[in-house]
Amino acid sequence: MLVKPSKPTSSGLFSLSSIDKDPHLEIFCQTVNVYRLNVDSSYYDNHNCTSSFDGQVGIAYVIKEAFSKVLVFYHPLAGKLEKHSDGKLHINCNEDGVPFLVAATNFQLFSLNYLDGVDGEVTKFSCGGCTIGMGLSHSICDGFGAAQFFRALVELASEKSELLVKPVWERERLVATPTKKPFQLMFLDGPSLATSPYMSIIDLLHECFHSFKIELKWENQFLVSYVIWKLLNPPLPDRYYGNAFVSQALELIGGELNELPLSKVAKLIKESKKGASTTDYIMTSLRMLERFRQLDIKFKDDVAIMVLIDWRQLGFLENVDFGRIESVNMITLPWNMIGYVDMCVLLPPTSKVDASMKGGVRLFLSLPSAAMAKFKEEMDTLKLL
Repeated sequence: MLVKPSKPTSSGLFSLSSIDKDPHLEIFCQTVNVYRLNVDSSYYDNHNCTSSFDGQVGIAYVIKEAFSKVLVFYHPLAGKLEKHSDGKLHINCNEDGVPFLVAATNFQLFSLNYLDGVDGEVTKFSCGGCTIGMGLSHSICDGFGAAQFFRALVELASEKSELLVKPVWERERLVATPTKKPFQLMFLDGPSLATSPYMSIIDLLHECFHSFKIELKWENQFLVSYVIWKLLNPPLPDRYYGNAFVSQALELIGGELNELPLSKVAKLIKESKKGASTTDYIMTSLRMLERFRQLDIKFKDDVAIMVLIDWRQLGFLENVDFGRIESVNMITLPWNMIGYVDMCVLLPPTSKVDASMKGGVRLFLSLPSAAMAKFKEEMDTLKLL
């Protein structure tokens, strides 16, 4: 079924920012939030749990109604992402609605370890718990924006009719014209870029690992992305939910990187970010993005690239309980960013499921099957340290 905004919303074409229109962001990102029935009896004594949460059908109904309400405030998400003849993306706000699917299974969530390490998606379980899967185009929002939308959904599920803080569009704040200055295609071309023996490949495995210590190693070049909400003058509003990040390049020789202490590498990254934390640098980056899009410049499919994403601070697990069901896990599904290969996502620990994971981290990794076997060996070795 299609869920539409519960009230009429403004229609027409909505333009996107220069970051939103980056071709590398034309991907579909999916997450699954896992909920179990709250077994703390004191919870029911201190909270107004409505009868709509009694039973699995009630859970689906409440989420669907909240979805319809939240689309009033985030109505561009109920439209269609379209591309102009010049290649620029925009959103046609036509209130077509968003697909909404409810499924059920006789499995119990605890028997699947609350999907910790399980690649799958269902909605309602016989134990009273459920999973909520959400898919969003990265061209419309980044991780912070997606988490903001999900928390707004939870807020309206508590029988509120208004959001405490309403989202803002304001994509025009991050729009620039293509630069005409000459530039070097760092990270996109040149002899320093390695090629991957696994590209292009479809024999991929996706695994989630637990770790308390992470030693991260790259070779050759870093492309560090960071959020820019507070760096602009004036800053972007807190409820801006579009893509709001730019990148800064840092180049190191592979041997140098392996020999330097981690503190030195961290200092170099910090210094590179400091030099890029100005409005002038941000706008220059946007003009470069527009020029890249104009010239149709993209990463090559055979380039050896590791994409490392940190989702631990996005807020997908905090303040997202639906009344009688509490959030215990969040997982990401594989998505195609530059060919899937070497995508690594840092996720918050599932400490409600496994108390020993408090203060830890999970790694969701996409690797070719041959490389995954070797990586598992390395992870097992770390457990013995």
